[in-house]
Amino acid sequence: MARPGRIYVMDMGGGLSKVGFSDNPNRRSRTLGGVPVLYQSDWSSNAEQVEKAAHEILRLSGKHVKKELFSVALPDAIEAIGCALKSVGQDVHKEPLKSCREERIVVPLTLKERKELGAAASRVGLKVSTYIRMKTLEAIRKPEPS
Repeated sequence: MARPGRIYVMDMGGGLSKVGFSDNPNRRSRTLGGVPVLYQSDWSSNAEQVEKAAHEILRLSGKHVKKELFSVALPDAIEAIGCALKSVGQDVHKEPLKSCREERIVVPLTLKERKELGAAASRVGLKVSTYIRMKTLEAIRKPEPS
């Protein structure tokens, strides 16, 4: 059964953010000692599913530290939540979804290349499409050589 609520980002100190969901993020903050709530989404009827998708997006981006803690800048956390909201069919979000717009790029691959991609994805436990997205993002975000 879907659990409703709001997805939030809280500042846990030391450069760490907690990404979670609650029906009342401010009350949840108080249970954690009054940590600052930096962001909360609009109400979502399936917040638990959105939270899991946001965690996966941040994990694939190399931002995961442990449990619900991420070493991530607030705009990137908000963007991941926006992508997650969109991916589970929610079109409500307070911030623009910059990198979530899907573009299809067709790259012809040889049979050997497809097998190599499949093997590489399998080694890390991902679907080929997810593996390709992850590697593409890594390449895009790599700093230019000086």
